[in-house]
Amino acid sequence: MAGTLALASSIAAMDQQALAELVAARRVISPASVHEPLGLAVELLRADSISRALQSAHREALEALRALSIGEAADPAILASLISLGLVGTDAEGRPTALPEVTEALPGEAFEAHPSRTTGSDSAPDDLTGWFAAALTSVRRTAKLLHTIAAHPVRLGRKGKPAVVAVRELAEAAHCSPVQASRLLDVMRGAELLRAHFDHTGAEQLGIAEPATQRWLMQHSYAERWIELARAAGARFDARLLRGLAETRGNLRAVAEALPHDYPLLPEAELESLIAVTDAAEDLGLTLHGHLTPVAEALLRGDEGAVVAIAERDIPGNVPGVYLQPDLSIIVPGPLPPEDEAVLNAISETEQLGPAASLRVSTEKLTRAVQRAGSGTGEVRSALERLSLTGIPQPLDYLLRDLDRKANGYGAGFEGTASAIELHGWDAEAHEARLKQRREAALQASPITLKQAPSHEDELRAMIERVVSAVSDEGGEGDLTRRLELAIRDRSPVRVTAVAGKDEREFTLLPVSLKGGRLRATDQQAGVERTLPVSAITAVASIAA
Repeated sequence: MAGTLALASSIAAMDQQALAELVAARRVISPASVHEPLGLAVELLRADSISRALQSAHREALEALRALSIGEAADPAILASLISLGLVGTDAEGRPTALPEVTEALPGEAFEAHPSRTTGSDSAPDDLTGWFAAALTSVRRTAKLLHTIAAHPVRLGRKGKPAVVAVRELAEAAHCSPVQASRLLDVMRGAELLRAHFDHTGAEQLGIAEPATQRWLMQHSYAERWIELARAAGARFDARLLRGLAETRGNLRAVAEALPHDYPLLPEAELESLIAVTDAAEDLGLTLHGHLTPVAEALLRGDEGAVVAIAERDIPGNVPGVYLQPDLSIIVPGPLPPEDEAVLNAISETEQLGPAASLRVSTEKLTRAVQRAGSGTGEVRSALERLSLTGIPQPLDYLLRDLDRKANGYGAGFEGTASAIELHGWDAEAHEARLKQRREAALQASPITLKQAPSHEDELRAMIERVVSAVSDEGGEGDLTRRLELAIRDRSPVRVTAVAGKDEREFTLLPVSLKGGRLRATDQQAGVERTLPVSAITAVASIAA
């Protein structure tokens, strides 16, 4: 009980902003049951809540907790931080005091056996301008994944993750490893380019998020597209990574290597998740050889103007054209306007994606494109002549002439940007209509009645307001009841002050039960059992057992 009261004391001293930060840092499972500081202390001292908090604690914090528990000196700044996290309480004079529940949850000497911290002393490369290569590649891969998922949404598993087989297929389409594809999918979801939905069978799928996806694909500048991805990736840098970056002067690789040492209780799954964030930064060009690039530094400090300026300066603009080869390959040396990319994607298969891309004309896709055009190969030929820096090679010219002989009688229309997107199979309105139809069908087929659940954030805000109000009201019957419940739970004696008319008496009691607004307890000094109405109790104070 002493630990709960000490934590309640520190909570009572917090203002509303500090309480909000505490609640954001710690998990509160039942906010509706919390009405005063003592109630919040009970929630935060649950074994699972303490365990989760310690798992994310830095080694220095764990060492400070251990020092405090055995009466040794600890850094006041670290102790203040631990108080703000609800891992240390305060006594009547406001001094930091160890919480027995937290001390008991600390490991023995296990965390001291971790490997020594990596110094990360290797200096940053002199030239970080090459970051744009990874940026270009990430934009190309994202576009390819969006087109692939638009045609074939990805089924999600129970934990909301794409199946391994699906990730492997997406990786093949984007010409990267499955691990890279998985990391990029997470970034794309963070950028709200992908959205989970239910198909007509009620199965959860990952599909494109209109209209955000089409808007992203139609942005003229690769720099603009990359910035959206970078923002999503940067938002995943939590306090642990940011602290490590400050200590290593931007060496994210050293931060990742030091995580097991700095956070020795971190679960393996969470450790892997943080490392995935650091790897995604390298994929996108936020780091180069593990070191933050200037554009990433600007992003993490919130300097939006600098982010845009650096990205537009370093990421190459659109190239004047492409190279058509006699073997039907197409070399794309840099970014292209979205309408030109759509034309090439409609008639070719991707062979390689990077700062430059390598495509190859597909007879099957070219045939479908001509069939959609309906008036022969004229528009296709015209687009290729406009794009090609080397003209149309003879083998491709022969293929187009052969298709002309077979193209009579097809529909009409291949002009401008809109028809280029349509040629690529990208009809946004039709696609959104199909998704809407599937969602409606899924709801009709599902026997589950969907109810609007109250927002957990709203519950937490209401809880904070109740706690602040309880402090200003200086406790109340709810706080006294909670103290008595704790004493019953811990089988600990308390000093109870009760009034009857004008008389006020103090008892040393061992509470036994609390029912119907009445306390039943053993009077340890008189050796009798007493029953007191809770409404008559004015104070409850813990004492040594």
